[in-house]
Amino acid sequence: MFYLKKSKKQMIALCLSAALSVGSLTAYAATEYWNDASTKPAVETKTPISDNTNWEQWKAGWDNLKTNYEQVALTPGADFSKLNFGWYSKEKTDKAMVRIADNKEMKNAKEFKGTCEAGTIINGVQYYSNKVTADGFKPNSTYYYQVNLNGKWQQAQEYKTGDPDNFSFMFVGDPQIGSSYKQKNDESNGKKLGNDLAARNDSYNWNITLNKAIEQHPEIDFLVSPGDQVSVKGTENAKDLKEQEDQYSGYLSASVLRNLPQAVAIGNHDCSSASYQNHFNNPNPFLEESTPTPAGNGYFYSYGNALFIVINAN
Repeated sequence: MFYLKKSKKQMIALCLSAALSVGSLTAYAATEYWNDASTKPAVETKTPISDNTNWEQWKAGWDNLKTNYEQVALTPGADFSKLNFGWYSKEKTDKAMVRIADNKEMKNAKEFKGTCEAGTIINGVQYYSNKVTADGFKPNSTYYYQVNLNGKWQQAQEYKTGDPDNFSFMFVGDPQIGSSYKQKNDESNGKKLGNDLAARNDSYNWNITLNKAIEQHPEIDFLVSPGDQVSVKGTENAKDLKEQEDQYSGYLSASVLRNLPQAVAIGNHDCSSASYQNHFNNPNPFLEESTPTPAGNGYFYSYGNALFIVINAN
């Protein structure tokens, strides 16, 4: 994980240095070094971000969490003044809707409309992919947003903007929820973890990791991930697709992501299905790609005077 702070003349050099340094490091499979969440069943590292850090409570709520496919993903807009929203719904609507206000009571909120299209089918249930772009955001300001999910406005969530001339972002490599597949933990009685328990373990640790990162660096403005948000390659096989969507639920469940935009790339574990494209509302997609994957395309966005290009290398 990298923590990068931007200065006007050093951003390109810093990003290239980070990319090159990763290439020069010894590479290890994600499962060779992993954290067994079951060894800390009573740990409660409470932070201002989330109290949901008790392993026993996490286990008890996992069956509901993994099937919560309708969680919102914030992504950067085309530039600093914009913010993109993506989420699943069970109901089809003519226009997906988000509203933005400068107060938690949502008084005088401004409404933004987007698209709602047929998305992933999970366990025989048709879900719809909702995408909306909101604009008009100003530097160093606090906003609140609500999404309309299945005809109901959801709880207001906070979104704070930073300074486009002086910002920082967090770079995470291979969150890959479910990558502890076939590992053995304290609770497995010598048996290897299947996809479900691996996703439960990794989602818990993902939540803890992001909590600690934001607790130590609350000034972070957005998250960058170069791919592999999940582990199972969601093919057209219904079982694989269901397991992949459970992993996306675990990935998106991290409480930090309610308030933090994420710019995620298509990894080789994400590229085999449309789930990535259905969850994330990326700006400026490169639709001219000659060999696009089912997950979609590369894209670009700007933040201040820095240009970020996210390449689909699949």
